[in-house]
Amino acid sequence: AAAAAAATASGGDEGNNNSNSANKEPDIPLSGLSIRQEHAVVTLAKGKVTLRPGNSMAKTKVNGANLQEEMELFHLDRILFGSNHLYVFFCPANPRPRDSATPDVITYDYAQNEIAQAKGYQTNVQGLTPDQQRAQEQVLELLPLVSEANAISEELNKQRSFEIALIAASSLGLRPNTKDKDAANSTQVMVKMKNLLNGNQYLWTRDQ
Repeated sequence: AAAAAAATASGGDEGNNNSNSANKEPDIPLSGLSIRQEHAVVTLAKGKVTLRPGNSMAKTKVNGANLQEEMELFHLDRILFGSNHLYVFFCPANPRPRDSATPDVITYDYAQNEIAQAKGYQTNVQGLTPDQQRAQEQVLELLPLVSEANAISEELNKQRSFEIALIAASSLGLRPNTKDKDAANSTQVMVKMKNLLNGNQYLWTRDQ
């Protein structure tokens, strides 16, 4: 995979990878799925650190949201380069305004919940039924795997897309009886695979 990433800089300079020459080494090399040449640029100027995309195809998320343009980074911001390089920006001298709900300690689960919320999934909802709680846990478990599957498909030009699908068990043909009534009324968390060439779609179980 191509080496790429962001770079730290000082004195108002900026760093990236291969910005001026194809032979220039990145300041902070990364490799892996969805990592692009000149993936991102970090700039330190006038006491502020900013991050901007270095490539129009580069996938970077800050606090769960896609990075579209240059933005300032604050203490404890979560940054995801590609599909699996997840970092926490540490700069106590530049805290985010305190109306933020960011906890003092950032965990991997917190970062994944944040990404899930940005994708439209409701997490940390109170009063969930056991079935809803189980489905939520499975969605959070699958999200990074689905993201990785999409990255592999894109990298290898497989023309396949993957997304999580919540399906009522009854629609899958389960019939309630004395033993599996709860299962028939439950929500099944599955993966929908779409062939981008012909539009065909398939539902896969979590184990496939």
